[in-house]
Amino acid sequence: MSPIIQAVAAVAEPTTSDGKGVIVSTSKLTPPEKGRIKVAVAISEGATVIDFSGPWDVFGSVMLPAGGDDVMPFELFMVSEKTTPVTVENGMKIIPHYTFADAPVCQVVVVPAQKGS
Repeated sequence: MSPIIQAVAAVAEPTTSDGKGVIVSTSKLTPPEKGRIKVAVAISEGATVIDFSGPWDVFGSVMLPAGGDDVMPFELFMVSEKTTPVTVENGMKIIPHYTFADAPVCQVVVVPAQKGS
């Protein structure tokens, strides 16, 4: 099983307040004692740019105070079927850091709208 699938499978069972409607997660994302929270952004051919660039910028801009210094709690990386350029919306080319098979285990997965696999 790929590390991305393992991360998704490890999420706690969702619950809802009334048994239907929007799913509300009851699990809390806590940073590891050492290192940062790994965030995988999955892309494929035709991915919608705003759907991955917006979350990328939000996670990448978070700063937490830690003993007088600010720390960035998230480590971002792109994953796809290949690590060669992927053509997303409007011809933009992205070079993913990892494939789905060799990506590090992560705590968060961002899946933007896309036409590919």
